[in-house]
Amino acid sequence: MAPRRVRFAAMVATLIGVGLLSQIPSSAQPVTSPHLEFGQPGGDCTLLDKRVFVVCYDEDRRIPAWVAYRLKASDLTGAVDRTDDFRADEALDDEARSEPRDYEHSGYDQGHMAPAEDFTRSERAMSTTFLLSNMTPQRPALNRGKWKALEGQIRKLAGEVQAVWIITGSLFTTPRPAHHRQTIGRGRVAVPTDFFKVILARDSDGEFTTYGFIMPNSMNPLKGKAADFEQTVNEAERLSGLNFFDALDDAMEERLESALEEWPF
Repeated sequence: MAPRRVRFAAMVATLIGVGLLSQIPSSAQPVTSPHLEFGQPGGDCTLLDKRVFVVCYDEDRRIPAWVAYRLKASDLTGAVDRTDDFRADEALDDEARSEPRDYEHSGYDQGHMAPAEDFTRSERAMSTTFLLSNMTPQRPALNRGKWKALEGQIRKLAGEVQAVWIITGSLFTTPRPAHHRQTIGRGRVAVPTDFFKVILARDSDGEFTTYGFIMPNSMNPLKGKAADFEQTVNEAERLSGLNFFDALDDAMEERLESALEEWPF
C-alpha cells in the first residue's frame, strides 16, 4: 500500500466532482501548474492540486498552510452563484482533515483562502472552493470585513492587468507547543493568529509588481483601509518561512519583494 501522504485520489475526486489531480508531499516532485508558474513556496505539507488552485495542506493543524492560484480578467466574467456546499475533503484521511462539525458553534467562520467570488467561471470551480481543505477558522469581523474588502480589490486588480498570481495562507506569530495552541472542534483545527496574501501582478507590457498583506485574526473589526495592512513580500516570507515567486530572476525577485509598492485601491 502506498504511503498515506503520496496516495492518489483521482477516483474519489471524480466521484465528488472536485477536480483533484494528485496528492503528494511538498518535498516531492513539484506540481506542474499555471498557478505555480513562478515557484512553489515550500512548507511541510501535503500538496493537493485542485486544478483551479493548489493547496499546501498542513495535516497536523488541519488547515491549509497556503493556497495558490492564477487569476485573469476572463476568469471573472462568469455568473455562477455560491454553492455553499461546505464539506470535508475526501482526498485526505479522516484523521488529517477538518469536518463541518468542527466549526459548528465555534464562533469562527469557515474562511476561504481561495475566495468563492474568484471562481464564478463554473459550478465545478465554485464548488471546489467550499472544500474544507481551502478553509481556516477566521473571526467573522475579519472574514466579513477587511479581508473581504481586500479580496474584492484583488479582483479589481486582476481586471486591470494581464494576470495576477495570489498566494494566501495562515500565520502563527505567537508560537505555542502543539498541546497549547488554540483549536476548535473535536478535530482540534488550529486557529491562525494572522493571515497573509502575496500577489504577483503582470501588466500588459509584461512588467511585474508584487504586493503583500498581513492581517490579524481579530475578533474586532480592523480599522482603516485594507491598504493599511500592506507589507513587503519579504516580510511575509520572514513570518511564514516560505519563499514566494522564486522562479523569477534572483535580482528581480529581490527588487520586487523588498519594495513596498503603493496599493492602487
